[in-house]
Amino acid sequence: MKQTNQHYDSGLAYGVTVYWCTIAGAVIVLLGSVLALGLGWTVTPVEQQFTLVLQGQPLAVNIQTMSADGVILIGLTLAIVSLVPAIMVSLPNLWRTGHRLVAVFGAANAVLIAAVTAYAFY
Repeated sequence: MKQTNQHYDSGLAYGVTVYWCTIAGAVIVLLGSVLALGLGWTVTPVEQQFTLVLQGQPLAVNIQTMSADGVILIGLTLAIVSLVPAIMVSLPNLWRTGHRLVAVFGAANAVLIAAVTAYAFY
């Protein structure tokens, strides 16, 4: 029976979680892009969005209007915030293997990322 090295289990859990959340976010962004470009289901015309982004100006997206813009925003958020569930998945193994300081700072980091993201969308 093969014995696994527990030091790498946390990293593996973290990496797999980030990988799948990023892929899910990319698929959602792709869906939103198809809805915006292909079906025209957008509040702000796509040409205007591209112009604003290329000029470096902020692009305000109202998530309450639930258009393709909102779907794209949800996908980007999932890909960016995938660090929070990844950290939370790896914490128990870090704690169990005696890396308590890393686990505590990881939990604080996850809470900070979640709080900043919630503040940005509020």
